[in-house]
Amino acid sequence: MCSIFGAMIWMAEDYKRVARTLHRLAIAGEDRGRDGIGFVVIKQNTDGLSTLSFNAPGAASDNSEALEAHLLAMITGPCIVIGNNRYQPMPQPDSTAETTRQPIDVENVVGTHNGTFPEDDLINQKYGFESVTGIDSEVLLHLYRHKF
Repeated sequence: MCSIFGAMIWMAEDYKRVARTLHRLAIAGEDRGRDGIGFVVIKQNTDGLSTLSFNAPGAASDNSEALEAHLLAMITGPCIVIGNNRYQPMPQPDSTAETTRQPIDVENVVGTHNGTFPEDDLINQKYGFESVTGIDSEVLLHLYRHKF
């Protein structure tokens, strides 16, 4: 299984404190996923929404300095943060590959999933979805885009 962490931050007295708290959450959750660490920050700007992301192979503690630096640099105002400590279930794609690390961003839909989704191939086939990452839970993002 993976672990998921994140926050919706709309007002904070100290954004650095929030970033450090998320860093601690990522490290604390690594016992549920040591194959990859990643997060996406979604921010409002003058052109709409933008995303910034960080991901690395291995456990959060193995990437602690870079993880904290990126969180501190990216969380500077109101935003949404979605993070994942990935555990690679078999026969999922290799988590060391950048495209297989969560959270997943498919056509401007960002998501992460804790668990396995064994029927993904049947749903992809039924609706004609093309998997970008090979991760089973990617099908959930395609279903969301199909529905909405």
